[in-house]
Amino acid sequence: MSLTSNVQTRAVPSYAAHPLRKYFRAGIAVTLSTDNWLISGVTLSGEYWRAHTELGFRRADIDRLILNGAAAAFLPLARRQALVTDFRHRLEDLR
Repeated sequence: MSLTSNVQTRAVPSYAAHPLRKYFRAGIAVTLSTDNWLISGVTLSGEYWRAHTELGFRRADIDRLILNGAAAAFLPLARRQALVTDFRHRLEDLR
């Protein structure tokens, strides 16, 4: 999902109205992306920050979004699994 792009294009009326939190709570493996980074200057770290500040995502929630993204990468299964493991270790090191 692209929070900023969805608000800018009026797919949702505001960050607060974005369904990301609802989908996350429902157990859907949602991810964040930048979509229009070149035009709007959106960064992935900025999208995670918006999830935190606008939607109340906590550190563990952000970690789950990051791991969901790694698990959904367009890579062969073994490489995806290795990526998830690597990300998990790096996130643990940040604690």
